[in-house]
Amino acid sequence: MSYSIGKKVSSQLIKVELNEYGDYILINPGDYTLSKRFSELIQWMEDKQAELGKLASEMNEKYKDTPMISADKEGNASVDTEQLSLYVKIKNELYEECQRRIGGLFGQDVLKKYFRALYEINPDFVPDEECIMDFLEEISPVLQTIYQERARQINQKYGKNRKQGVKRSDIP
Repeated sequence: MSYSIGKKVSSQLIKVELNEYGDYILINPGDYTLSKRFSELIQWMEDKQAELGKLASEMNEKYKDTPMISADKEGNASVDTEQLSLYVKIKNELYEECQRRIGGLFGQDVLKKYFRALYEINPDFVPDEECIMDFLEEISPVLQTIYQERARQINQKYGKNRKQGVKRSDIP
């Protein structure tokens, strides 16, 4: 899926199309807190990744003699349901929290719009780490483009090289 930066909807909002169905979000380039909150989201995700690493170590220690899923020599699978249930529960909670945080940045249903086809197949779909990273990797250059254009416009409007007002000596 690819993004399309559309026309300004108003003097403050830019339309960003998220998919081939025409679903979009609106970005206010004048809202500098979006950059801050985006940065905080990335930091939160990095912190959670470290927590998951610790949790994986703890689970390995607790269940060291029992693999989560294994197969015997004949190929018969064996599943440690306690271990699997704990792992799935923790990851699902993390992905749902991440989805809420991204929704807080770009609008509540942004991931539902972005992954529309997947939600149509499964309305209970929860984007995993790969899906979330795909979204963030695609939205990042869009934000960069929007904010670079904003900086260019501000510099053009208020920068040193802009035309100044009329000088008193120019008045007849």
